[in-house]
Amino acid sequence: MPVHAPLLDNHVVDACHAIPGYARTRPGDFKPLARAAFTGHVPDYLLHRRTKTAFTSSLFAGLRTNAPALRRILDHSLLAQAGLLDGAKALAALDSAARGEPAPLAALHALVVTELWLATLPTARTTWWETTTAHAQQVTR
Repeated sequence: MPVHAPLLDNHVVDACHAIPGYARTRPGDFKPLARAAFTGHVPDYLLHRRTKTAFTSSLFAGLRTNAPALRRILDHSLLAQAGLLDGAKALAALDSAARGEPAPLAALHALVVTELWLATLPTARTTWWETTTAHAQQVTR
């Protein structure tokens, strides 16, 4: 599974396929796939709420409180080490958010979640991808 697709992790895909297509969505039934996959693994209220995460003042308070831990995560960003994002800009956005200034909160959230997911992968950092000459061979034919 490509590293860029954490939501396509085999366990997540298996949980999605465990529910027949006709039962995956129903008007008024929120998160049927999440309930099937995560019941017993996450707090029950998360599986029954009907709203998205609100980026409110409590979020900014949490950012201020947890800024040192979040900075450590971003200081050791595997995505930045791979050259896929500018680590300095990510840290600057985190610092802005922790001060309560405008910041890309959803993007920061996705970045931290992705970094935590990447940290759990059993692969070595040098084996995320492999060099291939397939494209070069197709071009020369």
